[in-house]
Amino acid sequence: MKIQGWMGMAALLPALLSTTAASAEAESELTQPRWRQEQYRIVPRSVCYNYRRGSIEYRRCRVEAKQRFRQRCQEYGDKVENTQYPYNLDDQRKQRMYCTAARSFNPLSL
Repeated sequence: MKIQGWMGMAALLPALLSTTAASAEAESELTQPRWRQEQYRIVPRSVCYNYRRGSIEYRRCRVEAKQRFRQRCQEYGDKVENTQYPYNLDDQRKQRMYCTAARSFNPLSL
């Protein structure tokens, strides 16, 4: 297919962007961050232990893990607000664990 000047490129741009968004979404679904927990603390060096350290997948995984920590911090915060004491104690601990990880975890550090 031959593209005629800038107008032809402009016509293809929406299709290219939707393909990029779809592939990024599929890539995110494939990234499965895993980590170890000890006494309601995430072990930072264990984050993404299921990928080879230093690989591109490992780096992507660590960025995804940071996002998941933020999401779970919010989710458990909502649960704590909507559940009465003492039934929310486990959720409080998990909220603290994920919120601490969301604040302190650095995906670029090894």
